[in-house]
Amino acid sequence: MRACLGLPILLAIGLTACSEEPDFDESFAEQKARLDEQAQAIEQEIDLRMQEKQRMEDSEEPAAAPASE
Repeated sequence: MRACLGLPILLAIGLTACSEEPDFDESFAEQKARLDEQAQAIEQEIDLRMQEKQRMEDSEEPAAAPASE
């Protein structure tokens, strides 16, 4: 008899746990926010490296023209 009473209780607990999952829209919004943050960080890194590259190119002495014979 105890097994018969325990089964409905386990089913109720299982259904309650399933209903706590975020729906698609919530999951999508969270993932989109994370991806937007990562994309912004990547863009900032690219901008920083491009600025560093430009400074390095500006500080280099121009190459001498080859001597004509």
